[in-house]
Amino acid sequence: MSSDSKVTVLAYPDKTKGFVRVKSYDKSMTTLINAHESAIACIALNSDGTLIATASDKGTLIRIYSASDGSSILQEVRRGAEKAEIYSLAFDPLSKFIACSSDRGTVHIFSLATSNKKLKEGSGEDSSNKEEVQEPKNTKSL
Repeated sequence: MSSDSKVTVLAYPDKTKGFVRVKSYDKSMTTLINAHESAIACIALNSDGTLIATASDKGTLIRIYSASDGSSILQEVRRGAEKAEIYSLAFDPLSKFIACSSDRGTVHIFSLATSNKKLKEGSGEDSSNKEEVQEPKNTKSL
């Protein structure tokens, strides 16, 4: 559920394997996202409920989607090549980073492509009056 008290968005695994259902109670809208081929292991919403991160039970990929649209992947990051059980996903308050913890004894922190036009459009953020930010050079982990 989104943590912003002004926004009510709930995301949960759908009954269909690999799908996530996102309900926006403010907009009376439901979105179904085909997130992964295998079952969903972990879901996180950013604070304002505009971005959703998902990880499957394989634990190798984390995908970022627009919570309102969900039709395409905004960003995909690789946690590792070997299977892992994802314990948690969390956005930072400004949605510039996402953290992932797993049974491998590691915590990965990924930089989100917040300067990426596609990611800004997906989050509903207006980039017309914003200072242009360089996209991170390392799209893997920090």
